[in-house]
Amino acid sequence: MSDKSGFELTNLKTEFTLNDTVIDLNKLAIRTPKTSIKGSYAMKHNAYKSFSDYIHDVEMIAVLDATTLSSYDLAFFVPQLEGTDEMIRIDGVYRGTVSSFKMERFTLGYGKSTFLIGKMDIHGLPEIKSTQQIHTTCRGGRQQTMAGG
Repeated sequence: MSDKSGFELTNLKTEFTLNDTVIDLNKLAIRTPKTSIKGSYAMKHNAYKSFSDYIHDVEMIAVLDATTLSSYDLAFFVPQLEGTDEMIRIDGVYRGTVSSFKMERFTLGYGKSTFLIGKMDIHGLPEIKSTQQIHTTCRGGRQQTMAGG
């Protein structure tokens, strides 16, 4: 399935739950020709009006397992990435709002051999100038192979 922008979705599977306080995508599998997302994603809220201030009022919980994202695909949603075609590999747990979140036991890989492993708390997004990295425990470097890559 392609839309008029050229974004192509080849597969979408999930167990979907919707109620007054959560939208839950369990056993999530999304595929494009270059991206594979596996895991779960939930959006917790007090009321549907919370989505009018999604950045501050909707708590997201993502558990990603051997996920590979193509910067080419992300560019459809993040125009600053247009013209790139790098692979991003992600495993781990993301919890919080866009403006204040924690990444627990995560592995983040970029390109062929750059990676970070650890946990991180970030506050202040989407305003980059006021964003604070509150706590980080990471190790990084280069390696030959990585799960999902």
